[in-house]
Amino acid sequence: MAQGEYIAFLDSDDEWMPEKSGKQVKAFEKSDSRVGVIYTRSIAVGQSGEAVTGDEAPKHRGYIFRKLLISNRIRGGGSNVMVRRECFEKVGGSDGALPSCQDWDMWIRLSKHYEFDFVPQELVKYFDHSE
Repeated sequence: MAQGEYIAFLDSDDEWMPEKSGKQVKAFEKSDSRVGVIYTRSIAVGQSGEAVTGDEAPKHRGYIFRKLLISNRIRGGGSNVMVRRECFEKVGGSDGALPSCQDWDMWIRLSKHYEFDFVPQELVKYFDHSE
């Protein structure tokens, strides 16, 4: 139902830094139309509220289909990703029939047709908890 040029995801237990979406939009504006996905770095926050660990800096850009077949190179879940809306017209959205890894499945499908790029800063907090 999203109508914007770009679509970003936010898991219910994650948090975006205030500048996240603006930095990703700027990255899209500087890229060409082959780039369909811009992701960021994220940081895990423990139950005490303190940072547990930051994900390793993003390093995979361009056509990363083969890399994604080996493992999910987009760390921190779906909250650190922004996608051009038009890309979903080609590959569809999340597959709700999958019991897990719906985001990884979507990255694989997107990577068959589009390049990936990243903003290397920690722009998402994801909370590491038992729930």
